[in-house]
Amino acid sequence: MDICYKCIGDVYLRNEIKSEGKRRACSFCEKHRKSYRLEELAERVQGVIEENYIPHQDEYGADSGESIADLIANLAGVDESIAEAVRAELSTGTAYVAYKNGETDPFSSETCYVERKTDTYDYQETWRFFRNEISRRSRYFSEHARRSLLEIFGDVSEMRVWPDEPVIVTIGLESEDRFLYRGRIAFSESEIELFLKDPVRELGPPPPRFAKPGRMNAAGISVFYGAREPETCVAEIRAPVGSHVVLGRFEIIRETRLLDLNKLTQVFTDVSLFDPRFQRMAGRASFFRRLVAEISRPIMPRDEEAEYLVTQAVSEFLASSVEPQLDGIIFNSAQTDHEGRNVVLFNHTCSVEPYELPPGTGISINLGWGYDDDSDSSISVWEEVPRPQPPRKMRPTSQPQSAGKSWTFGSAFDWPDAETFDDLTANGEPYLRLLVDEMSVFRIRGVKYDRFERGLSRHRYREGDHDMIAGGEGIIYFAYGSNMRTERLRFRTPGCKVIGPATLVGHELRFHKSSKDGSAKCDAFLTGVSTDLVIGILFSIPSSQKAALDRAEGLGKGYEEATITVMTVDGKAMDAVTYLASESAIDDKLKPYQWYIDFVESGAKEHGIPDAYLQKFILDVVAVPDPDASREKARRAEVAKSWPF
Repeated sequence: MDICYKCIGDVYLRNEIKSEGKRRACSFCEKHRKSYRLEELAERVQGVIEENYIPHQDEYGADSGESIADLIANLAGVDESIAEAVRAELSTGTAYVAYKNGETDPFSSETCYVERKTDTYDYQETWRFFRNEISRRSRYFSEHARRSLLEIFGDVSEMRVWPDEPVIVTIGLESEDRFLYRGRIAFSESEIELFLKDPVRELGPPPPRFAKPGRMNAAGISVFYGAREPETCVAEIRAPVGSHVVLGRFEIIRETRLLDLNKLTQVFTDVSLFDPRFQRMAGRASFFRRLVAEISRPIMPRDEEAEYLVTQAVSEFLASSVEPQLDGIIFNSAQTDHEGRNVVLFNHTCSVEPYELPPGTGISINLGWGYDDDSDSSISVWEEVPRPQPPRKMRPTSQPQSAGKSWTFGSAFDWPDAETFDDLTANGEPYLRLLVDEMSVFRIRGVKYDRFERGLSRHRYREGDHDMIAGGEGIIYFAYGSNMRTERLRFRTPGCKVIGPATLVGHELRFHKSSKDGSAKCDAFLTGVSTDLVIGILFSIPSSQKAALDRAEGLGKGYEEATITVMTVDGKAMDAVTYLASESAIDDKLKPYQWYIDFVESGAKEHGIPDAYLQKFILDVVAVPDPDASREKARRAEVAKSWPF
């Protein structure tokens, strides 16, 4: 049978057949056009399905998901008759093998499929390289770091989210989102007076020489941090109880282009699954979700200097290397559990329009009054403008008038000539206007925390109890891969006993240890970074079963024994034995088999390992099916039955 390019709806596949196919009579439309043999089309479809989808059944064992015929029809853009012909062709090559092994034919008419998790490995490695370059090698923006960010963000101006919106938001003069809030903490009433007398200077972005390092700026680089909501602004400045917050409402007065990081997490690719670029582009779209979460995550005060280096470099790149030029970033507020939105305007767009008053204007502040039985906390700002003077005839003088700067709000104060108002503000055309009449002052009376209670338990046992259960004096073993599942470890070492979860600091869980079956296995890879960690389970193993554990772990065959120090859930340091991948056995190109990932996942869930760790280091790992079905069946059976207590 032959299928012509006109019977194919997918544009990429259609053009491929039109270019590479042979002119034949189509078996479906009966027209003589460039065509693929049914076998050729089936081979292309099979490759796409196996790379992007997996057969799926629900918890009751019933097929669940998109039927194989519908999947083929949607992928290739063909009608039901062609989809069924392709399915039948695929089934001829798989039905017998599946029947022989007692399995389900992956291309039977009843089989259903769901999407695989997207492979983000390439972009994760690019991001990891960038972080290392900035954090460890060069604190300045190097060419290597710039190339890494070009690979990730290079075409950000062209990225789209559903239905067809750009990730870059344009804020115009009439946009509802043109208003931003920015505040200062006033620790005394004299500071309230200062902020209200000179609001642009005090609430606007700091001058470069006073600009401290922040999430999106290095020291000495003035930017404007604002919030979309007043509540978010108050939360971000973290005012203590008893202080005041002077809040200003700013208006964007020039068109600005802002990258919305929330939209970046929703980026999709309209590239055909038959296009070789699809995997990489889809991987980037999935990677952005993790990247944005990392950029927006809360940073502990003691870690700000080191952690901000990465986000500062990203901000600098976006401000200088994106065409057309970006003016700022919209990102979630870490202080409001990502419910509020923050905006940073880059240095070239952070200037605030001066607040001008007539020359000679005097300013006074009334902070209210209070008696034992009555009070008024209202604040009033009075601007006393001088009376207009009648025009006087100018007399010639011997010295010409100076053409100095026009009077601004700052000249109402006795500032030295070396520290003028212009010197203390950001340079460039103003992009913002402070709405002075809409300023507000809040007294902080209390702070509420959104908290989550973690499980806490305390245990006591008699010395030697674990060893007794394990059959004598034993060793402490730290499992972080498939052996976290107790039934699997017990199958290998029947005397093992669970002690509890523990954390190994300075290591990271990776699936890159080369196995003799052609797949990747776990490794607690040494990074030396204090923020990296591997969460695993401590077991006691009888000394008599140590040799069996060595064999199961592949000691000397890609794994090396190591004595490590881990932290238990009660904060105690404990020495333990574990197995780490030999340097010669590491192969980052390999993928783990699905049955192996399933063991690691079930072990992690059995012992209550945190969902965030489970998702990031286990569930997000792309697995492949074991080509040897009999081996998979045997491995899945390697679990011990429950102990008969």
